[in-house]
Amino acid sequence: MTLALIDIGNTTLKWCKLEALDNVHHLPTESLGLENSRKVLVIQLLSSGIKQINLCSVAREELTQPLIQDFEKAGFSIQRVHSKKKYEGRFKLINRYQEPKALGADRWYSAIGAITTRPQRDLIVVNFGTATVIDSILYKSENSYEFLGGRILPGVEMMKKAFIEKLGHITDLFDERTAIKQETDFPVNTVQAITTGLLESQLGAITLVENKMRSLGFKPVLIISGGWASTFRPMLEIYFPETCFVVNTVLTGLAAVERKN
Repeated sequence: MTLALIDIGNTTLKWCKLEALDNVHHLPTESLGLENSRKVLVIQLLSSGIKQINLCSVAREELTQPLIQDFEKAGFSIQRVHSKKKYEGRFKLINRYQEPKALGADRWYSAIGAITTRPQRDLIVVNFGTATVIDSILYKSENSYEFLGGRILPGVEMMKKAFIEKLGHITDLFDERTAIKQETDFPVNTVQAITTGLLESQLGAITLVENKMRSLGFKPVLIISGGWASTFRPMLEIYFPETCFVVNTVLTGLAAVERKN
């Protein structure tokens, strides 16, 4: 049975076939509120031979539920996933969140995807999305890990939007392609100063997590994913030489769980 993996974030829906994790399709999440947009996605999936869908969503239910209903009408077999107390497959992952079910499903499956990518290592998993999420994973033994929890801070776009709205006179800062050109050790104009400050605030949070883990005797590897990951990658590789870029850790995790089954 041909299976599609779908990751619906607050900004973007990403999907791919189980056997094609590097071929990820994108759709603005807000467009799911339009019936025609949902129909286009259904047609794309049908034309790709999809029969079954494994879906992870942290988007608003008023956007997610109509899509699920359209999938059901089209005859797809659907499994919507959620975070759990533990995962047991090729390895074991214990969820140390205070209320495991309250953990976003995207963070749980991203953790599974990160471990699949770099097994037998302590990990810092960073997703540069609408928000920047920094999660820590402890490697306990050959096949055992603990999800320790993490931090959530505003993503780069969210920070940039706040600057533009509050300052008013600044209307054009940067995007994920031009940001790295404005970042500098000693900014000499306002755009450079804002860009450098926003980017380094993200780097600072990651560095602090790494320092905390190392102070406890852990030796984490950095796994990065999300829309801004490619922008941060060259900067992070300076400070974290083992940085590993993954196209989409959530889809990778969904695939790992499905292949276990």
